[in-house]
Amino acid sequence: MLVSILQSAEEDPKGQCQAQRELADLLHVSPAAVANSLKCLERDGYIRREPWQKDARRNRVLLTEKGLQAVEGCRDVFRRVSARMLAGFSLEEFAQLMDFQRRMLDNLLSSVPKTQEKE
Repeated sequence: MLVSILQSAEEDPKGQCQAQRELADLLHVSPAAVANSLKCLERDGYIRREPWQKDARRNRVLLTEKGLQAVEGCRDVFRRVSARMLAGFSLEEFAQLMDFQRRMLDNLLSSVPKTQEKE
């Protein structure tokens, strides 16, 4: 997941999502957890860090060629698995599934679960 977010940030023309703090916010984890993950990814050659041009105290996190290849490999696997899971679904069933998944994500992202609002 972290590597995919880093690739998405590289595709963003402004490149705004590449600092460790922003990655922690996007993943809903502590900055320390991101720092540990980045340390392993960097050690294994998937990412590199470089100082921000505007603020040398902050690091931008960038994918290496190895990281880019890993992301593409994961995406290929996800596409194949998704195709198998969704085989035989009608367009209406697929749309309904997407609606359910959006609602589930909204529930996770909301500050108060909907079941607690009624109590």
